[in-house]
Amino acid sequence: MPRRDNRLGERREIMKTISRVFISLLIVSLLAAGITGARSAFAAPAKITLTMAGSLPAPHSASKAVVRFADAVKKHTDGQVEIKFFPGSSLYADKDIPTAITQGACDMALTSFGTWGGISPSVIALDLVGVYRDFAHYNAAQDGSLGKLLAQDLAAKGVHLVGFAALGETQTISTCKKLIQKPEDLKGLLIRCPTMGAQWFVEAFGAVPSFISSAELYSALQRGTVDGAAATAHSARQSKWYEAAPNITWVMICPGAPFGIVANLSKWSNLPPKIQETMSKDWAAELADNRKEARQQQDDAWKFFTGESRKVKTYMVTDEVRRRDWDPIAYEFELKKLYEMLGKEKTDKILKAIADSK
Repeated sequence: MPRRDNRLGERREIMKTISRVFISLLIVSLLAAGITGARSAFAAPAKITLTMAGSLPAPHSASKAVVRFADAVKKHTDGQVEIKFFPGSSLYADKDIPTAITQGACDMALTSFGTWGGISPSVIALDLVGVYRDFAHYNAAQDGSLGKLLAQDLAAKGVHLVGFAALGETQTISTCKKLIQKPEDLKGLLIRCPTMGAQWFVEAFGAVPSFISSAELYSALQRGTVDGAAATAHSARQSKWYEAAPNITWVMICPGAPFGIVANLSKWSNLPPKIQETMSKDWAAELADNRKEARQQQDDAWKFFTGESRKVKTYMVTDEVRRRDWDPIAYEFELKKLYEMLGKEKTDKILKAIADSK
C-alpha cells in the first residue's frame, strides 16, 4: 500500500508540474500577443505615394503651384503622403492623361479639361465664349453650382475633382505668317487649339481647328504643320512659341483656361478621410495664390510681347470690338454645338449655373 500511495503522489506532482508549465506558456503567449497588439496600435501609418502627371512645363506657374501643394500635403500629413509630380509631359502627354486617370495608370494629374470632352463632355462649360463677364465671374462659376455640376459628371466617369487650377485667360492667337486683326483673317488657317471651346471659336470664323500636344507644338509651328496656335499669353511666352509664330493677336476667347487637379476616383476613395480633407484644403489654399499669380502673369506676358526688343508683331482686339464683331458669331456657333453634344436640357442647366454665379 505505501508503494502504491507513493506512485499516486508522484503522478499528482507530475500533473501539477505540467499544469504549471502549460499555464506559464499560456500567460507568456497572451502577454506576447498583447505587446504585439500594442505595438500595432501605435505603429506609424503606412506611407502613401501618389503619382501625379502634368503637361505644363516645370517653370510654369501652375506647375510650381502643384509643387507647393505637394510640399504642403507632405508637411500636413507628417510625411505620410508623398506626391511625385511629373510635369512637362514627362509621364503622360496631355491628350493621354484622361485615359491614364480613368484606367488607374496614374493616381492624379494637373490636366487641361480641353482633353476631357470625350469622357465628360460637360467640361466644355469651362471654355465657352461670351458667357463669362470676366476672370472673377469665371472663378465664381467654378466655385459655385457649375463646379459642383462638373464634379458630379466627372465622378460618374470614375474621376474625383480635387479642384480647379488657374492659368489665366485663353486670349492669344499666334500665327506664323500673318497677323490676325479681323475675324475673317482666320479663314482657311489651320490653328492648334488646346480645348474644344477654342476649336469652336476659330471654326466659327472659317479656320480649321487642330489638336497637337503642347510638348509637340513648337516643332509643329516651325515645320508649318499648323499655321498658328491659340493659348494663354503666359503659356505662349513660357514655351517660346512666339519664336516660330511671331504674329500675336490678343483676343479673349475665354476669361480662364480650363485646368484642374483630378484623381482616380477609386484611388481617392481608398485614402483615409483625414488625408482627403487635408489634400482638399491644401489645394484650395494654393488655388487662391495660383489665381492671383496667373492673372498677373498674363499681363506680364503681353508686356513682354509688346516690348521694343521683341521681334514679334502684336495686335489687341479691344473688349468693345470683341463683343461687337467676334462674340455674337462665336456664341451662336457654339450654342448650336452645345445643343448637339449635350442636349437642350443639359446645356440650359449649364448656362443657368454660369449666369447664377454673376
